[in-house]
Amino acid sequence: MAHFAHMLGNVVQEVIGVRNVVIDGGHFPASEILGQQFIASIPLTGEYLQCSYSGAFRGCYPRIAYTYDPVLDLFQPPTDEVTP
Repeated sequence: MAHFAHMLGNVVQEVIGVRNVVIDGGHFPASEILGQQFIASIPLTGEYLQCSYSGAFRGCYPRIAYTYDPVLDLFQPPTDEVTP
């Protein structure tokens, strides 16, 4: 399953799952475009960024209120949250 963070500005609003068949077995970053196209066709609106449950890319798996740094291309926990 591929995961996508729904963004409002640089803040994660929710994370949704998209079946692998939708991204045609592709790998990030090519899979992100396929997932975004599918999400828009549902139709869900807004910006969705692919994220990795295992943390293989974009730093960590985001949750609600995490932020995204577009310069570093990383999700980050809120400053008051400590990550293991």
